[in-house]
Amino acid sequence: MWKTILRRLLIMIPQLLLVSILVFLLAKMMPGDPFSGRIGAHTDKATIDALKHAAGLDQPWWQQYVRWMNNAFHGDFGQSFQQKAPVAEIISSRLGNTVWLSLLALVLTYLISITMALVAARKENSRTDRFLVLYNSFIYSMPSYLFYLFGIFVFGYMLGLFPTSGTISASAEGFFGVLGSRLYHMILPALTVALIGTTGTFTYLRSGILDEAKQDYAKLARAKGVPENKIMSKHILRNAFLPIASTMGYSITGIFGGMIIAETIFSFPGVGQLFINSVLTRDYPVVTTLVLFNGVLAVLGGLLSDIIMSIVDPRIRIS
Repeated sequence: MWKTILRRLLIMIPQLLLVSILVFLLAKMMPGDPFSGRIGAHTDKATIDALKHAAGLDQPWWQQYVRWMNNAFHGDFGQSFQQKAPVAEIISSRLGNTVWLSLLALVLTYLISITMALVAARKENSRTDRFLVLYNSFIYSMPSYLFYLFGIFVFGYMLGLFPTSGTISASAEGFFGVLGSRLYHMILPALTVALIGTTGTFTYLRSGILDEAKQDYAKLARAKGVPENKIMSKHILRNAFLPIASTMGYSITGIFGGMIIAETIFSFPGVGQLFINSVLTRDYPVVTTLVLFNGVLAVLGGLLSDIIMSIVDPRIRIS
């Protein structure tokens, strides 16, 4: 198993190299530059060209790429054009917020979707089942930003239950006070992300449970008098979870990229909001580093999904 994991990690090297080249080229193809309009509306071209030369932006793209990758291998992702600080420091200062928000949203997503799938499958064709199916169909067709805005309006402004921006209240003091305030600020964005992200897990798990419940092994267990709860927990659920387990790695690593819209709308100072601001200001070092980071996560998601599958299904072993 470990030899195969090592071999797949080696295979990831050319994949990551290709991702880094594509990321760099896409960033260079962005219209505009990080200097025009920032230092004055009537700045002459010579001044702009001098700034580009100082930043190395007038060199051929492959020279810029080689220099960028060489520095990245040494932990230097460049200097932010806008914030005048190392990119690694800027990202690390916000990464913790995104990690905790993503983990909370991921846990809530699986808790809500699995619970709904179990309830719907056990009460097939009931009003509850039809309501849950209709709900997931509705949110699947609904743009996520509208759902986020609806959550802010209802729970933030109308009911005033949760804050609508920031991470910590100014009045929070002490370790537990800061921790509680941070969790309180994360509940609304994490919950809205979870509520709109249940469709895939709910649909696959509900369909899987209904299909497995009709298999011969389930019928045989019922004929032998095995309790329904035991049949569900010991046999049906294990097989029904396989489609979910096959994509769980991508879900875990992909949720970081999915926080871009949520963090921007909720004014949550995380990596997603930083990415949007960097794109708008043409801050190439920050943009390329964040996109490369998400590319690495996407590649690692495949490896993680395979490992999870080998744990869930004993018949599938990485050997």
